[in-house]
Amino acid sequence: MKRIIILIIIILIIANIPTALCDEVKVYFSPPSLEVKPGQEFTVKICADPGGKGISAGEVNVIFNPDVLECIDIGSGDILGPSPLVGVKKIDNVNGSLRFAIARIGRTEPPTQPGVFAEIRFKAKPEANIGTYTIELVGIGLADEKFNDITDISIDDGSVEVRVQVQQLLEVDVWTNKGGRGIGNPNGGRYFIGESIILYCSINIAVNNLKVIITMPDGREVIIADKECYPPLPAGTYIIGTYNAREPVGEWSVEFKARSGDQISHDMVYFTSVMETVTTTTPQAFKMTLFMMLFMAAIIIAVIVLVISLIALKKRVG
Repeated sequence: MKRIIILIIIILIIANIPTALCDEVKVYFSPPSLEVKPGQEFTVKICADPGGKGISAGEVNVIFNPDVLECIDIGSGDILGPSPLVGVKKIDNVNGSLRFAIARIGRTEPPTQPGVFAEIRFKAKPEANIGTYTIELVGIGLADEKFNDITDISIDDGSVEVRVQVQQLLEVDVWTNKGGRGIGNPNGGRYFIGESIILYCSINIAVNNLKVIITMPDGREVIIADKECYPPLPAGTYIIGTYNAREPVGEWSVEFKARSGDQISHDMVYFTSVMETVTTTTPQAFKMTLFMMLFMAAIIIAVIVLVISLIALKKRVG
């Protein structure tokens, strides 16, 4: 009798070993929070840790604010194999909801490894107001390796906090040591051939790339800077370089471009290079000048002689 009781206990223990070894299934969003700018696209993932169980299929229901966010697409992750069967894929950007159901193709061998159930691509609308919004997992169902419903599901992070931030506009300025400072001010002054030109630039936020293009009076272009900035170049004022004005004479232009993320901005300044003029005198003009000088000298001498004569005459009379 004792042997029969012991045997029954052993059978019960063996029968319950799989259940005892399996933890609850944990489901969560990744990342749990993020910051985006109006118009920016981003991806969130619904992840699952099966806790030793086998996962054969599943369905999720997600809601979001349709005034702020737009769901671009939803696709399967890696937890149900490389190409699971998509049973339901419904995106409703009017009411702000989506439903997605997939199943593994082929047999499920437990335990299923932790992985990504679904990847959702969103976009913050360009007209989105600044603030904090949530993407919420409101429903999930999973089936085990025998396609039985899994009841012990724990949703650890069932929402994503999306913070929509103000996007500071990129502003750039370029000028010379003779003028043009101020966005939209193109007057960089005039330089004689050989005179030093100092080019300056400023950026109001950190940039990832900057480029400087000089266009000559004859239309030729010269790129004097084209630099990827890593880490990003901080906001500030910088000297592009010092150069000497040279031929061809005429109007030169300097274009300064900068990129910060998906923003691109540019500014222009113009300066003129000229030949330094030297005054020359023709032979005829020289003769005329010499004649005038001699004439003036004769008048001055005549006045002096006249004054002396008057003084002498006054002394005799007196």
